[in-house]
Amino acid sequence: MNKLRVVTYGFYVSMVFWTVGVIISMCIQDRAVSILLIVLPLVIYIFFAIWGMYIEHKIRRNSQRER
Repeated sequence: MNKLRVVTYGFYVSMVFWTVGVIISMCIQDRAVSILLIVLPLVIYIFFAIWGMYIEHKIRRNSQRER
């Protein structure tokens, strides 16, 4: 499996985790756990978003060099 596909799946999975974390945090009374359920999946989501942009930039740069 190539890296771009891994990034895409990671992006989608982390978005699902973030959404579930937001929904669960609405039901939990503890504020610290609630914040962690929102922030940690969001950080993972941002990581995959930045990694995906980096890989796409790298692919474009390599394709321009081949011309």
